[in-house]
Amino acid sequence: MHALERSGWFLATRFFDWLTYASMLSMRNDGLWARRSSFTEGEIRKATSTANPRSFFDAFSHGGSDGPVTERSEVLHGGIRCNRLWFPSPFVSNVGANNTVRAALYRHDVRSPLALILIGTFGQQFESRSQGMARTIAEQGIDCCHMELPFGQNRTPAHAASSFLTTDPVATAESFIQAVMDVGRLARVLKARYGYDRLGLIGICVGGNICHAATFLWPYEGAVFIMAGVSPADIVWQAGGAYWRRLRQGMRRTHTFAEVESLWTMSDTTRYRAPNLCPRFLMMNGLYDNVVTPAHARRLNAVIPDCPVVWYPGSHYSSPLFTGPAVENTVRFFNDKPLKDTGLRPKALTAP
Repeated sequence: MHALERSGWFLATRFFDWLTYASMLSMRNDGLWARRSSFTEGEIRKATSTANPRSFFDAFSHGGSDGPVTERSEVLHGGIRCNRLWFPSPFVSNVGANNTVRAALYRHDVRSPLALILIGTFGQQFESRSQGMARTIAEQGIDCCHMELPFGQNRTPAHAASSFLTTDPVATAESFIQAVMDVGRLARVLKARYGYDRLGLIGICVGGNICHAATFLWPYEGAVFIMAGVSPADIVWQAGGAYWRRLRQGMRRTHTFAEVESLWTMSDTTRYRAPNLCPRFLMMNGLYDNVVTPAHARRLNAVIPDCPVVWYPGSHYSSPLFTGPAVENTVRFFNDKPLKDTGLRPKALTAP
């Protein structure tokens, strides 16, 4: 990619950044302050004393049950079938509506032996994009199921203080723990109810951390991480934009960075001391990402053996510009076809 073309992409990504910063100011900011966790800081510190992810998540698995699955099916344009699913979360929070997992399985008219579970990031506009991506993947011949995050705006619409990410780091840890456990429950539902032989994962942003944690707990065919990196505490502490500054200010009222990092230990999968159960991975990241920076992405890549990284000339919030190529490479990855690499590498990190 020559310098003039790279300059154009850089300006386009910055334009998308500012549009997204403006939209994020209208997110449910009351949720940043009000929600409190179902467990105490002492309980999570005790659980994080182990670097074994199985022991950690088992410590919070009490109270939930597999329970019944409710389903509503509809046929969408182009012959894609959407099965909307509701079932009890294996984790019981103190917000009743949040304890029901919501997912949408997009299925091609030709039966696929493989299904992908897609976990996006928080925020109404971002979850909508993730659902669209799941449908597009199904249109390419691989069934894909989008799961909404705990405390998401659709999952707890009537609870004013709901937010996956809050200024209370213990409550945010709760969100992460529940999300990982919900992925395991959804995988069991997809296998038992629809008979899939193989399952794969797609994680976007924090969804990448959730999916990577899940690969230490259950076997998957493969996993794709988009705009994901390590150390969520460090990412939150340095991300640009008013939303992130406000979040940090709220956290600093009660916790230091070191305390937040300690409470979020199990969201940083580079600290895990256990074998991974997933045989292969793919990462896709943006060269100009100032939320999950290339440095964060490379640190995650360093702990995943033989994981290719495709770099796009974009930022965190300009990712919609690259949805098409990301979907194409995801489908190629799971169909064992050569990836379409951009040829870009992190040495081109500065503005042209």
